[in-house]
Amino acid sequence: METSDLYLRHLRPPASFAHHVYRILLTTSLFLIISSFALIYALGYHINWATYSLEQTGSIVLDSPRGRVPAQVYLDGKLLYGQLPARLAYLSPGPHDLSIQRAGFQVWHRNVTIEPNSVVNYRNVLLVRQKPRVIAVPTTWSINTNSTDPGLEIRGNEIWVNGNYITRVSGKLSAVHWFPLGQYIAYEADKTIYLFELDTLSTQVLVTTSSEAPAAFSFRNNGQILLYRDGEVLKAVELFAPINEQ
Repeated sequence: METSDLYLRHLRPPASFAHHVYRILLTTSLFLIISSFALIYALGYHINWATYSLEQTGSIVLDSPRGRVPAQVYLDGKLLYGQLPARLAYLSPGPHDLSIQRAGFQVWHRNVTIEPNSVVNYRNVLLVRQKPRVIAVPTTWSINTNSTDPGLEIRGNEIWVNGNYITRVSGKLSAVHWFPLGQYIAYEADKTIYLFELDTLSTQVLVTTSSEAPAAFSFRNNGQILLYRDGEVLKAVELFAPINEQ
């Protein structure tokens, strides 16, 4: 073997050393790539593969004044959670279809628009029975006969809260009261008692009466029970599942 060949072999690193350097460079590159994606994700961004661009996301927070509630949370038709409270994070900006469902209860539905780096809060989600459970009325129960509560006002077919216009209904209003839970009021119009959410200006039906007479009503057990007069008959229904059954 010539002297020049020996010299070159002496300068060339062993194959095992080159492989070791390659593994270090590959591991470092992967670490930097993964770290970059993790940082982007942590800052509320994700990759929009349709446009091959980074976009800042938003989120939705769902909670109920009744605590933990079993329910199916859908966003754009996709099931994301199986109970409340829930947090829907890293959502693309723009319009979304949000619904909360539970067998035997009215569907809670909202059309929501997500803004970049923003949180949409629904802190007062209530799931009302489709057919409220009828219960016996104790002889000691009575109804608040006032047509309105302090801070609430009926002006024709309009409801005003603390001097501010809130909503207009198609029927004739006969009574409006504060609901014990969350940002809600309840009102009676044309033989139906409604639950109205002040935050989102949305309405749910509680009960429909058989009598043509206006129905006086009130709530008991922190909103769990609706007590109302249907003609001359005093009735009571359970609007929500009891806490110990949730």
